Amino acid sequence: MENEQKIIQWVQYDNKIKEYNEKCKKLREERDKIGSTVIEKFNTDDSLPTYHITGLNTSLSIQKINSYENYTNKFYKDCFTKFLGSEDKASELIEFMKKERKMESKLTLKRSYLMD
Repeated sequence: MENEQKIIQWVQYDNKIKEYNEKCKKLREERDKIGSTVIEKFNTDDSLPTYHITGLNTSLSIQKINSYENYTNKFYKDCFTKFLGSEDKASELIEFMKKERKMESKLTLKRSYLMD
C-alpha cells in the first residue's frame, strides 16, 4: 500500500507540474511578444541601451547574440565530406562516432493516459 500512495503522490505532482508548465508557457509567450516589440525599434549597429528599473531591483539590457545551428548527422556528414573529400569516408566516420558514444541506462517512471 505504501508504494501505491507514493505513486498517487507522484501523479499528483506530475499534474501540478503540467499545470505550472502551461501557465509558464503562456507567460513566456506574452513576455516574448512584448520583448519583440521593444527590440524591433533597434538596429544591431546602434548602441544598445540598458534599462535600470530600481523599483524592481533590475537592470535589463538589449544584447546582440550569435546562435549557431545544432550539430546534426547531416551537418557532420556535410562537413566531413568537404574535409575528407569523400562521402563514403564521411559516412564511415559518422558510423564510427555513433558506435563510440557512451550509453547509460536507468529506470524511470513514464506516465501515459488511460482511454475512457
